[in-house]
Amino acid sequence: YSFFNIEEMDKPLLISFWATWCEPCNEERDILIELFNEYKDKIDFIYLNCGEEKRVVDEFMNKLSDVITFPYGYDEYNLISSNFYLS
Repeated sequence: YSFFNIEEMDKPLLISFWATWCEPCNEERDILIELFNEYKDKIDFIYLNCGEEKRVVDEFMNKLSDVITFPYGYDEYNLISSNFYLS
């Protein structure tokens, strides 16, 4: 699985932008887990953290490793999310 090479993905892509402190993001997580479990063969999922250090994200995700099995990534400096006009 190549995280940043979208050209290699042959399925639609669902990107969830999130942060550890974001309550709506935390509420959305259960829905994303259900969607991933149901559609992982039909849709590529990426859980993209925005604006936080890798260490913070890894600590957070380690606590949820038994629940979240889809790929996640880092956008510490909001370089990716800024292309989607998110802040």
